[in-house]
Amino acid sequence: MRRMRLVGLMAVMVFGLVTMAAAPVAAAVFSNDKVAISIADGWNKVDTPAGLIGQWCVDDCTAIFNIAYENIPDGMSHVDYATASVNQLVGLPGYKELRRDFVTSGDDKAPRLDYLFEKDGTVLRAQQVFLANGSDAYVLSFVTRAVDHSDYVDEVDTMVYSFTFA
Repeated sequence: MRRMRLVGLMAVMVFGLVTMAAAPVAAAVFSNDKVAISIADGWNKVDTPAGLIGQWCVDDCTAIFNIAYENIPDGMSHVDYATASVNQLVGLPGYKELRRDFVTSGDDKAPRLDYLFEKDGTVLRAQQVFLANGSDAYVLSFVTRAVDHSDYVDEVDTMVYSFTFA
């Protein structure tokens, strides 16, 4: 079930199953009772499929950023959660891992995975940051065409760094 959810969320991001919000909005803070994140200027809130707590895109959805939520065993670490999740991604068509490192997000060092995969002959680049807090787990995901990655990565990094637990 977990594999299907994670791969399904990537499919939602990649296969264009998003609809645009009415108009761009200024940088805003998205929050609920558990997390908060600052969303960069120009990123539009779009429909949020099941399993996601928020989804935004920019430039007619050339780049997509979302936050997935999952309930996990209490006390699972960021690293254990990332390892379990990453093992599910290797089956994506054209999967090629570019790097694994750590970023400051959620007031802690969180694992980040940067990788390529293909969709309909187009090479896409994705980054995911894995966070665990008690029995709550979050994946901050960013995907765009590989050739467009450098146009958006700095804004996405700023959003990732701003993520905090309430």
